[in-house]
Amino acid sequence: MKNLKFSVIAILFVSIVLIIGCSDDDPVEEVSPLVGKYTITNATSTSVLTLKTNEIGDIPVAAGTNITQMIQEALLSAITCTPTKSIIELRKDNSIFMFCNGSESEINAGTWSEVSDTEIKLNLNSTAVPASPTGIALTIKNVVITDNKLTGEPMFLCQNQCLLE
Repeated sequence: MKNLKFSVIAILFVSIVLIIGCSDDDPVEEVSPLVGKYTITNATSTSVLTLKTNEIGDIPVAAGTNITQMIQEALLSAITCTPTKSIIELRKDNSIFMFCNGSESEINAGTWSEVSDTEIKLNLNSTAVPASPTGIALTIKNVVITDNKLTGEPMFLCQNQCLLE
């Protein structure tokens, strides 16, 4: 009888250990809804921006100014591509890569982070923005994703000085 009780207890113990040990306790990795591939199709300053240059000093950019071409030329000059085919990819490891749609070649353009649910910060390196030897930081406020489109209010912050040509 003692052997039977011991055997039953041993079997129950092993069964409990196996059930607990084999359960799926791995945490589910959350991926930001901002992870994805984007093209710059429209950018308008929502407030006055001041761009610093070494050659001509500060350049004020009025609120409401269409800055699409300025951003495309600054960010996309690092890759040979037309603006409509230029892709900026926010990856889940918080890196930013840029490439031309249909091309195997890509460049590491820096990092990104979610400041809040509605604000992201793009830290673009000098590879991504060759005109700036230290890169730039671009904060986008009031971020909304609708139909795979990211919209928001861009705010540039230069690290040291932005060199614009």
